Amino acid sequence: MQENAPNNNEETCEELGLFKIIQKKRGHRFTIDSVCLSDFVLPVKSTDKVIDIGTGSCVIPMLLLQKSRVRKIVGVEVQDSLIEIAKKNVEINNISDKVSLLRMDYKNLKTVFGKGSFDLVVSNPPYVRRGCGRMSDKKERAIARMELIGSLKELVDISSYLINRNGRICYIYPVARFKEVLSVLEMNGLNVGRLRFIHSKRSKSSELFMVEASFKEKNFIVGEPLFLSQK
Repeated sequence: MQENAPNNNEETCEELGLFKIIQKKRGHRFTIDSVCLSDFVLPVKSTDKVIDIGTGSCVIPMLLLQKSRVRKIVGVEVQDSLIEIAKKNVEINNISDKVSLLRMDYKNLKTVFGKGSFDLVVSNPPYVRRGCGRMSDKKERAIARMELIGSLKELVDISSYLINRNGRICYIYPVARFKEVLSVLEMNGLNVGRLRFIHSKRSKSSELFMVEASFKEKNFIVGEPLFLSQK
């Protein structure tokens, strides 16, 4: 078996546009949320410096490389099991010249990067506050879904540190946390530039929303609703 080939007993290898993506059969796997978010952040310029906080299997960097001309993306992941999968995906797709991976707690990124180092911070973070809801008995899934490593406030704090004065932050969160997300962004001196709400079906209320924020003062735009199904 090649060093970076999937372990057929524990992993899958599927197409992701022009790339291949290895994932665990059991454990955290990417969802349509990451695909929606990668579309929302566009356009991304070739000169933009991008960082993906909580990169998981490296799906958002892989999508952005196909949807834009971006040349440099940093993926940050705290879980050993996921960073190993991300490394495999970088290697099998020959994108190590464009994607750099860091295995670390994002709250410590100030020790690695200076203030204002990036043009775009993107994150598909854990949706559930610690202590709320049912926690998965699988550690990998639990950390990916619940704020066990860091809170919304900590994510916004590091994001506002990392972007430059003309930079952007893009997140996806449940609508149930809409007011909280906007409040925390405002407390960090960030202004909402765009919003887009996601509906699983036309007949259902929005369950998720995507937000773009920056230090620029401007009236925000609410994009057309995104319907994942036309039913």
